[in-house]
Amino acid sequence: MAKMQKKSLDSSPDETRTFEKGKIELVNLGDITIGRAVLEPGWSWEKCV
Repeated sequence: MAKMQKKSLDSSPDETRTFEKGKIELVNLGDITIGRAVLEPGWSWEKCV
């Protein structure tokens, strides 16, 4: 049976990747990685990627 795990993107993500006008916060739960993108005003796919 799989173990229950609890992690928070708010308090302590495992990894943070920053880029122009944004960042991605990642947490690892065993074989699964979950992420959240935080984009600043002015970010657009056409200009920033």
